[in-house]
Amino acid sequence: MSELRSAAVMFADIAAATELRNSVGDRQADAILDPLLQALTDIVYRNGGEVLKSDGDDVLAVFDRAGTCVDDAANAAIECQLAARGAGRKLYVGVDAGVVEFREVLGRPDVAGMPVNLAARLHKLVPDLAGYIFLAIDTVQALRPDLRDRARPYGVRPIKGVGAVDVHTLDWDEAVTMVPTRFALPTTQAIQAAALALTHAGRVMRLTPSTPALMVGRDRNNELRIDDDEQRVSSRHLKVLCRNGAWILQDTSRNGTWVRFNNNSNQIGLLGDELKLVGNGRMCLGRPFADDVQGRFTVHFELVKK
Repeated sequence: MSELRSAAVMFADIAAATELRNSVGDRQADAILDPLLQALTDIVYRNGGEVLKSDGDDVLAVFDRAGTCVDDAANAAIECQLAARGAGRKLYVGVDAGVVEFREVLGRPDVAGMPVNLAARLHKLVPDLAGYIFLAIDTVQALRPDLRDRARPYGVRPIKGVGAVDVHTLDWDEAVTMVPTRFALPTTQAIQAAALALTHAGRVMRLTPSTPALMVGRDRNNELRIDDDEQRVSSRHLKVLCRNGAWILQDTSRNGTWVRFNNNSNQIGLLGDELKLVGNGRMCLGRPFADDVQGRFTVHFELVKK
């Protein structure tokens, strides 16, 4: 027996769980991960969803309340990210919605369909870059207005088995003041924002969360000035600021900014968008990295623990 229904699907995967098991062993890892998995499960059910699978470090959840399933999944995704942060961990999260086939496999409930496949592809869209909620533009448009306002363009990305998808992220860092956190984890720790180091042409600038927003561009009034005879770097090209403990890059340029994380060859193009900076990486102003072989217009960034 199977049934087709409109629903939203969420994949949530605890980052670096395998590395944790390798470093401390399964028993201690379970003591760390199990309370978080239970918190994620509670969040799903509290938002009207159902957990169909959980393999020790991930959760597959489906939401099918008529008229609110997409909002339910988005709210759950936000709360799950907050729960993970409270436990000192990070999540990979993907959400998609559409017609889903509800069925039984070996006597257990299961789901299938394109929303399941796309949510699975989206949740680890960028390897080694946890802390995002990825969703496609069609799902964004189905959100209620206040949640839709939290969506940020991430760019068109090729998705295996699907094709080109216009991907957005759902901003959850500011959700602390909007989404009540009704759960409690046994070992929560206060999260302290890291400092951010920017390096260009041998110059190193260290920013702290209390540092005012820093402007980068050709204009001499920028805190970080980058000359460009071709003027592909704008006068005031981009802004770097700390918002609710997260470092944010805001592109304000004419020609865009390209970003790479953690020596990954994939580059993210921004034009009038913003992006959360995590780990370390590079940003190339006014052109793709291939057009800046000498690194004259590339700024290196690294989050530095206090």
